Amino acid sequence: MPDKLPQKRATQLWTTPHGRVLGHPRAFFFAPLATSSRSCYSPPNMPVDWARYPSNWPLFRVEIRDVRAHGRCECTGECGIHRPNPHPRRCVELHHKPARWFRGTVRLTIAHLCQCDPPCTTPDHVKAMCQRCHLRVDRWKHARKRQETRRTLPAPRPIPT
Repeated sequence: MPDKLPQKRATQLWTTPHGRVLGHPRAFFFAPLATSSRSCYSPPNMPVDWARYPSNWPLFRVEIRDVRAHGRCECTGECGIHRPNPHPRRCVELHHKPARWFRGTVRLTIAHLCQCDPPCTTPDHVKAMCQRCHLRVDRWKHARKRQETRRTLPAPRPIPT
């Protein structure tokens, strides 16, 4: 993986080694192209701290999600749903398609299976997963964050009687 994203104009397209056109990695987000390196990688309603991610994250994300996973969830039981019987089964959800096992549209995200902080770009440490699988894999992180938040919140006010 290159350390920095190659400089391309918004009109140029990204392609896979096999010639598949992926489009420009920033073209499908809501924000216009900006001069800063991190301000346009997520829709405005997603609170993501892009400073924690490596500089080549957008290209790495596209490579994992579209080239390696071919737009399909790579979960083979890490979430606890797809139990091996007798072999691990792969999740059937496809990127930007209606979900088969939950409501809504599937959005593949990159799940870190390692404890690296900040998140790394080692292909063996990540998998492209649908929302359902990714949330179940990260449930221990969410539980820890919930405990930390509850400890830092002020005590609730008593209910007047």
